[in-house]
Amino acid sequence: MVLTASFIKNIDVHFLPAGDQVPPRRFELANVTLHPAYGSYGILKKIVGSEPKEYYKTLWSKSAEVPIWIGSCKFERPFDDILQAFSETKFGGARVTHGVREALVTLGDAVGLISGGKLSAHMSTDEVSSVPIAISKDRPIIEAIKKMVSHNIRRLFVEKEQGKFISDRTLIEYMFSP
Repeated sequence: MVLTASFIKNIDVHFLPAGDQVPPRRFELANVTLHPAYGSYGILKKIVGSEPKEYYKTLWSKSAEVPIWIGSCKFERPFDDILQAFSETKFGGARVTHGVREALVTLGDAVGLISGGKLSAHMSTDEVSSVPIAISKDRPIIEAIKKMVSHNIRRLFVEKEQGKFISDRTLIEYMFSP
């Protein structure tokens, strides 16, 4: 996991593809195929599930033990399929395939295209958003991680600090910086 976290931190990516290490699975309720990826949320989830005396061992465990599951769709499908994948998985990233080529589309990409008038979508923000959850700025980092994991969210807003939040990625940057 140390290497995965380093890649996420240093090359500024949202997720890393898992390749063939973990097979995809089908989410039948939404008719979405889920593909494994490695991301900061999975790393934080593994850390919070470990005892403090096991943190070192945990950090050097294999990322394949903690995949996150992102939705996928084919390039030819309507863009609403990508938004549906975001909604079902609660992650703002989806794998898009076009023949043998693959790409990652993020919620940030979608917002940019929609706000720029280059794309329209029929889903509302209510369908892909979660209720904002806050934490006091004086709470320990491990408490913030536990709160994120227990609520299955990637961001916590800082109480009484307008517009400030901490994310799984900012925690990874902090934890894996010298």
